[in-house]
Amino acid sequence: MTQRISCGQCRVCCSGRENLCVAGPGFYGEALSGGYGDYVLASERNAVRIPESMPAEIAAVMSCAIGTGLHALRRASLAAGGTVVITGASGGVGLHTVKLAHLFGLRVIAITTCFAKRDRLLKAGAADVIVSDDGRFSQQVRAATGGEGADAVVEITGAPTLESSLRSVRAGGRLVLVGNVVPGNAPLNPALTILKEIDLISSGHATLADLEEVRTLVTSGSITPEIAARIPRDHASAAHRLMEERGEAGRIVLMH
Repeated sequence: MTQRISCGQCRVCCSGRENLCVAGPGFYGEALSGGYGDYVLASERNAVRIPESMPAEIAAVMSCAIGTGLHALRRASLAAGGTVVITGASGGVGLHTVKLAHLFGLRVIAITTCFAKRDRLLKAGAADVIVSDDGRFSQQVRAATGGEGADAVVEITGAPTLESSLRSVRAGGRLVLVGNVVPGNAPLNPALTILKEIDLISSGHATLADLEEVRTLVTSGSITPEIAARIPRDHASAAHRLMEERGEAGRIVLMH
């Protein structure tokens, strides 16, 4: 299911962008509860049917981890053969975005802070993996693209890598903002975007149509969800520690 229950009637809902609706019941974790619970209230406006044979942990990964990346790549509007940089590439959203981009015929340059995750990213479909623990990787991206820069950057990390991401985009390219791991403002030099006419595009989770596409990709075997660890819900604190330590690649699933 999507992360928001929409109203189904407002202008954005009628245009197929129900992920932007603010007239419906709300967003899970804010107006709607249900995190870490046995059940959660959903509606036909924000849920898609999955096969009865599909394990619950696979279904749990499809929405945020895969749907978010799919929506971001659609927003980037890249043609097959284009080059995309993906920051935070070894996280749950990042790793699946790498797999999706490779499936769509894009050349992927994956950015990670951990050398130990390099092989996992190459296996997922990255053509190049740049290990950068200081958020400065634009020169390496330019070297990998013959000095031109990437057609687009999918920015999942946010503030820590934003400047390098901007410098990694070619003239006339796109920066798709997906996440920000450090809450708060991030510095932005307008000259970096003006001189190269870089399009700044935001991407918020996924639409119902995106999730229907994800369901097709997963059930057909085109995309295999990456589950880094399965942890009992009663030990959720252990899952949070794994995330903080960045010891796993992929999505951690809480089981009950």
